[in-house]
Amino acid sequence: MVRTLTPTKLLFLIFGISALVYFSFFAANASFEFARTTDTLVSNTLDDGLVGHWTFDGPDVDWSATTAEIKDVVSTNEGNALNLAAANVTSGALGQAVLFDKGISGQAVSVGSAAALDDLTQRTVVMWIRPTGTQSVGTLFTKDFSSPLLSMSGGSLMVRANFSTMDGWWISEVSPQNDVWQQVAVTYDRSSTTNDPVMYINGESVMVSEVLGPSGSYVSNAANTAHIGGWLGTSVTFNGGIDDVRVYNRILSPDEIAQLYAMGEGVKVATTIVSAASTLDDGLVGHWTFDGVDISGTTAYDLTSSYATGTLTSGAAVAGGAIGQGIALDGSDDFVTVADTAALDFGASADFTLSGWFRRESYTTDDTLIAKRNGLANTDDGYIAYIDDADDKFYFEVSENSGTDEYSLVSTRTFTDNDWHHFMVTWDDDNANNTNLFIDGTYETTVKTGTIGNIGDLSTALAFRIGAESDGDNPFAGKVDDVKVYNRALSTAEVYRTYSSGSAYLRTCGSVTDADGNLYSTLVIGTQCWLAQNMRVGTRISASTAQTNNATIEKWCYSNSDANCTSNNPNEPDGGLYQWNEAMQYSSTQGAQGICPAGWHIPTHDEFTTLERALCTSSTCATDFPYDTTTAGYRGTTEGTKLKPNGTAGLNFNLAGVGFSGSFYYRGALGYVWSSSESGASAWFRFVNSGTAQVVRSAFGKSYGLSVRCVKD
Repeated sequence: MVRTLTPTKLLFLIFGISALVYFSFFAANASFEFARTTDTLVSNTLDDGLVGHWTFDGPDVDWSATTAEIKDVVSTNEGNALNLAAANVTSGALGQAVLFDKGISGQAVSVGSAAALDDLTQRTVVMWIRPTGTQSVGTLFTKDFSSPLLSMSGGSLMVRANFSTMDGWWISEVSPQNDVWQQVAVTYDRSSTTNDPVMYINGESVMVSEVLGPSGSYVSNAANTAHIGGWLGTSVTFNGGIDDVRVYNRILSPDEIAQLYAMGEGVKVATTIVSAASTLDDGLVGHWTFDGVDISGTTAYDLTSSYATGTLTSGAAVAGGAIGQGIALDGSDDFVTVADTAALDFGASADFTLSGWFRRESYTTDDTLIAKRNGLANTDDGYIAYIDDADDKFYFEVSENSGTDEYSLVSTRTFTDNDWHHFMVTWDDDNANNTNLFIDGTYETTVKTGTIGNIGDLSTALAFRIGAESDGDNPFAGKVDDVKVYNRALSTAEVYRTYSSGSAYLRTCGSVTDADGNLYSTLVIGTQCWLAQNMRVGTRISASTAQTNNATIEKWCYSNSDANCTSNNPNEPDGGLYQWNEAMQYSSTQGAQGICPAGWHIPTHDEFTTLERALCTSSTCATDFPYDTTTAGYRGTTEGTKLKPNGTAGLNFNLAGVGFSGSFYYRGALGYVWSSSESGASAWFRFVNSGTAQVVRSAFGKSYGLSVRCVKD
């Protein structure tokens, strides 16, 4: 059986450029208020239902103890290390992990038999694993020797459930990879024998086959002790590393599984105990952000100690990027040239990593991303990363000894979607298994050609180029951003940290068209997907005229000028200004579609809170951004800056101002966005200000004209 899976009146306006200006304006005009209701809007977090969490990190283990060496950070299910010691500690996906050896019978972490783990009707198990060697049967988490909640068998994930007549038994049709850290997860509801588990690898659901269908009544596991990695006195020990194990007494949604995989901001993530000196700056020998402060005229500064300054050649120009500002290349003669420097050469036995963002916009020629090599004929020493126009796949190639020794990686996926993607190539000169391609933070299955041991010195006297080969051939057509070069091979966890730390706000869920045919790009932030521009749908009317329920979407444009609905400020259209009822299309239901495209809706007050938490990096995110309707005003620390144009969130919340009673105010200084949640006669909104780093949550009178952003259903 194969399961089909889815995924009081406000005394003053929040101070901006001038508190006196705001006070005088709103004292005269404002009829909005902070919310007064005591209702709490419910929203699950990734701590809800978490009944066990074993990080294996330094603060959470005590190898000098004889029992309870492994701490459960959410409860008292402390783990006893069986046939394990400090020597079994290894680097994990999120800090430290424990390495299990199938050759040592009975290795396991026994985490007790607390009632919180007993007979879970609904259950979710999530962890990171790095399998090694053969997995005939390898326990991952179990509370019953014969029916593990999650294990590996024959290379596949396996789930068993103990029923009186016949156990249920399911396996995944996709296998985790050996020697690579990856997240695995399972959700299962045992309330019906017709239910199948849902399995995930790296945040994506995978097909599941039913080996045996369960029958009879469920058999209690309350008398049993839960184990991680094995079962006492047996040979079902997992072979490899296990890290950051979580057990829930509820079914996590696909979005929640993905958020855990993405290590999203606001999630309770295991503390990394690797040396403080070990950061994503270690080994960084080239970094060109192309952001405003890092570029002057045609000079692109390298932020590392290599000082490998780049020169924008021909018509290469700055443009909106994946992270702030990038560069636009015309596919003819545009590129960035970095003079030959030893920091970008890699000799025999040297490891390295190449990283960057690209948006391919034309597909008729080969498109070079990074090169310190001439020619695609493999006749020169060096390295190159490019998209081949013949099959639109990503290629990474190295050649040495004038091309006689070569090695290449070729992606499975193709790149013709006119969207931003992050790439990272890790080169381990000693190990082909650790020489890999990652796209958008995820391991990419590749065709590997050549013998890595044959590759020696890749050093050349050639220029390093971004957007073309070293000789200028095969230039890239599209946009490139945030290029990095390391003199070491980053780990899988570091790859994803690189992707998510600056950017993972920047994954997309495709482009969207509104009722007028206007095209919008999108951004995934945490568990949500947002439009990356303000809505601009509708017919402009004068702001002296109220928008009405007349079957026509109406909007105000700042200063009653059509151009102000579409002009850039600085990178994205300002969009229209909509009175609340018009934005909602005269619905009063939270989460209504309103003027949004089909499949999208006006975000609720709580959905804005989820966004704010996803951007929050402090230790007080939950109190700064509570899921309630009583907390208002300036909130957080730098979340407003992240949301503003050129902020790291990538959402570019435009400072499009406000319309009221025929007049307009504060374009370029303030940006307001409606929610779909009411507060008495007012409605909740969010506000960013050019003069402050925080974000404001409050309620406004519905007759004001504010901007609208939409979030995916």
